[in-house]
Amino acid sequence: MIDAELNLSAFGIGLNLSKKSPVASIDTALRQLMQEIRKQQKRVLITIDEVQKTDAMIDFIQEFQLLIREDLPIYLIIAGLYEDIEDIENTDGLTFLLRAARYEMTPLSIRIIKEDYKKTLSLSEETADRLARMTKGYAFAYQAFGKYMWESTGPEITDLILSQVDEALSEKVYNKIWSELAPRDKFFLSYIVQKEQMSASELLELTKKKHNEWSEPRKRLIEKGILDGSVRGRISLKLPRFGEYTRMRLEAEAD
Repeated sequence: MIDAELNLSAFGIGLNLSKKSPVASIDTALRQLMQEIRKQQKRVLITIDEVQKTDAMIDFIQEFQLLIREDLPIYLIIAGLYEDIEDIENTDGLTFLLRAARYEMTPLSIRIIKEDYKKTLSLSEETADRLARMTKGYAFAYQAFGKYMWESTGPEITDLILSQVDEALSEKVYNKIWSELAPRDKFFLSYIVQKEQMSASELLELTKKKHNEWSEPRKRLIEKGILDGSVRGRISLKLPRFGEYTRMRLEAEAD
């Protein structure tokens, strides 16, 4: 920043700081940059995927908070798991993020997944439809099923493919989710996975529990993206093959 020239001409920004006074800190340098960008009526968008609470992330968001207070043209989009976003939001000094717009990622289109499987994997209408529905619109499952179907070079969904997908889902996603579940959450899941879907009253009858004992686990399981709570009074799993995973884990823990 002191001796070198900074050239952002590729973005339509001409900025020369070689003749400016030496900056005292990166904060000052950043403000100089943002002020120049504002003069040129440009804007900066920062995107962060799979965000997690780290010291560096906290430092960054605190700095971002100061910049937007000065009405500088900087914007932020972050994506991550519900619990990771919540962890950052509840950090002291970062609660301003609670006022930010939040969007829940919706499942991918089953119809589009089916058409892609038909074209890319040369599957029949019936097999492509079955495979697409098994993903439940979950992006990682869409990728995993496609990968192992492609490698199998066959037109059918075999037990080996299901095992490979289950292993990928377990290692990349489900083990982490499971490790963060409360014992009461696992207790209710042990009954929920017995059927494709059930009513809340049926669950309470099976578990011999009261509604107030179910309300908090229900809230947590929905927030973690495990349960679909879109239909009032109905319970179903939102994650693909999470029922199979849950049964496997419960059996292993029982041993």
